Amino acid sequence: MAGGDAWRAADLVEAAWPAMGQNDQAATVRRWLEALLDELIRARPVLSVAYAATLLEGGNVAGVEERLRDAER
Repeated sequence: MAGGDAWRAADLVEAAWPAMGQNDQAATVRRWLEALLDELIRARPVLSVAYAATLLEGGNVAGVEERLRDAER
């Protein structure tokens, strides 16, 4: 994000998410996702699922269903 390339940042988050989830880094991934444009997340199913998972891990069920619907689309 600091480099100004949101698409590249999204690629990096998608690539890092599986390993981060295994290492209890959901809060970090969620912060990364929150820094991305919402329309970018909604357009990418992997990011939508990652966002839903990080919300659930943080005990926040609000927004999970919406993110999963985005992934389905």
